[in-house]
Amino acid sequence: MWVERAKIYNYYDGLYVDSKGAILLDGVQARGNDANGIHLNNASALTPQPVTVLRTVSENNRYEGIEINASGDVTLGGIIARANGNNGVHATSVLGKAVVSAAYGDNIVSYNGTNGIGSGSGLHLWNIYSSISVARVIATDNSDTGLYLDNDNTTNPGGAVTVSNVTVLRNRYNGMSIYARGGTISISAATVLDNGWGGDYDGIYIRGYGATLPNVAVLNSRIMGNFGYGLYCRDTNTVTLTGVVKSSGGDVFFQDQNITDLPSHEIVKKGICHVPEGRKIFSELTVEENLLAGAFTQRDKQKIDDLMQQCYTLFPRLAERRKQEGGTISGGEQQMLAIAR
Repeated sequence: MWVERAKIYNYYDGLYVDSKGAILLDGVQARGNDANGIHLNNASALTPQPVTVLRTVSENNRYEGIEINASGDVTLGGIIARANGNNGVHATSVLGKAVVSAAYGDNIVSYNGTNGIGSGSGLHLWNIYSSISVARVIATDNSDTGLYLDNDNTTNPGGAVTVSNVTVLRNRYNGMSIYARGGTISISAATVLDNGWGGDYDGIYIRGYGATLPNVAVLNSRIMGNFGYGLYCRDTNTVTLTGVVKSSGGDVFFQDQNITDLPSHEIVKKGICHVPEGRKIFSELTVEENLLAGAFTQRDKQKIDDLMQQCYTLFPRLAERRKQEGGTISGGEQQMLAIAR
């Protein structure tokens, strides 16, 4: 089925398509409908059939902006999904991959979740059978997660999740949530700022399922000001990155260098460290002594002085408490100290 350049305003779903063949929408506008703006379903097709939605606007609908249940590949490009009651875009694929393309301009998914019930993610790709590729997406001010990407299909583990050139701002929960059963997760050129204000949620939350965890790469990205962790992986991922636990499979690269077999103290010298849960400062040492303990890899006194000054500039409260024992400062100040150390 092919629908092109349509404007839709109805009292239930703006456009509902139930097909056993391929579905293509191009240039459709769906606004102010009493259920979903656009609902496309070919999940019962006898063979995998694609669903493609291009240059389409869906906004101010009561439930989903765009709902897709596909048997084959899902392709989106040039999508605007704003101010819908639930998700901006919610898509699943029985036997295909999901691609959000940069070829048709920005994909904008913002201000969704207005009805306060159910999910309100900007882009929610769920239970995708194969790989997920997302590019040139702006996801801001959604009442749930900005980008929710899940290829945890138990019948086909190991797919890749690739995210590039995305801007994720001010979403209530995680900026990005990525779930995978093995495979690889690659994030590049991402700006992830000020997410998680609904309760200490994270900029980027990554979780693997099963015995095989995904390989994770985050490149050339800016992750700042999120209320929880900037980047959260399960503990196994984190302690493997810092060499505390050795990888059972795959490699760890940092700045194009394989650091998989380096001991922890050599990894720290390269600028990668693990801030442990629960702060774990030396409570009987002063703030200054704690910071000096963190500089154990440095031998240059001037370099140590410069690093100390950076810490005090970043956390002025630590400068005020520099002669005070770590165990006597507040919990928030202890967290500052754990990060600075």
